[in-house]
Amino acid sequence: MSERIIPISPYAKADNMIDLKGYVSIDGIEEKIEIPDKKHLILYNFSLANGDIVVPRNHDILRIFLKPTIAKGHSPNDFSHFLLNGESVEKVLKLKLQVWCKNTRWCSNQLSANISDATGRKEVYFDIPMSEVKEEITIVGFVIRETGNKVNETRKANTIYSVLSNCEAVAIQIDERKEIGGNHLPIDYEDLSHKDMVFDIKGLENDFDLPRIKCAKEFKEYFVRDDLKTVNSTFMMAMFYFLDSYLKWLIFICKYDAHDKNHKGLVETFSKYCGISKAHLVELIEEKKYSENQTKQYLTLSHKLLFGLQADSPVKYARELKQMIKEESK
Repeated sequence: MSERIIPISPYAKADNMIDLKGYVSIDGIEEKIEIPDKKHLILYNFSLANGDIVVPRNHDILRIFLKPTIAKGHSPNDFSHFLLNGESVEKVLKLKLQVWCKNTRWCSNQLSANISDATGRKEVYFDIPMSEVKEEITIVGFVIRETGNKVNETRKANTIYSVLSNCEAVAIQIDERKEIGGNHLPIDYEDLSHKDMVFDIKGLENDFDLPRIKCAKEFKEYFVRDDLKTVNSTFMMAMFYFLDSYLKWLIFICKYDAHDKNHKGLVETFSKYCGISKAHLVELIEEKKYSENQTKQYLTLSHKLLFGLQADSPVKYARELKQMIKEESK
């Protein structure tokens, strides 16, 4: 039985109180590309209204405009609950915004805003040099104490730079990433129980450890390649079943741990393909298992997954299949 450590903040805080909305502007392109509510924008091969396809690497600068706003269900007064007696939100708290790239370690300057500016009307922007980043960039925001205070109150932060609220991060994919294929799935190759089986999934009954996709060992030499049309089409068609199985497991079986990288990875994946924010998906996962609402929401997300996997994936299903058919029919 594995042991898990759950860290507890020494002071009261609440995440996702400020929502990061906005859009992306690219030099040479007039259209503004909105950041979706699911907080994941696939900019690579993005289809513009005029039919043109965006390849970010062909441009020098991306400009990200942000319009921070108080999240639905919250108000500016909510931040006063984190302050010490007599303190003012405007004098003590600041919203900090920043963009960074995990792969290159590039990081933008940090911008600062007042909580009263989180109205959805005031814009700030970041210029992203394409020569300094690759694959994906992440927009982060957090509310901190800008001043310290020697007064001690139970469960209230008094130290300068204490983080009181994290915003839901926004991910923007700027380069192609191959997400279809055996090298990009939790897949193992072994002798399956039946000679006619190609795939199986084991561990779906586990409530914490990620289930694994099992593939017949005889296919390994082909499935690790990405230059075979038959292999690509096989995984394209199987991908919905694989992901839908993981979606069911995450919602109905998993004992979600926000600090487990596999659990977080699944939440990010389904947020991207199902058009749901990570915060709302986590709320659904933590509901009573198999409740009426949880079951209804799963059915809705399963249908959105089928759409998102085709429309929001870097692998454009319709285009890929048309190309395969054209080459096969020559």
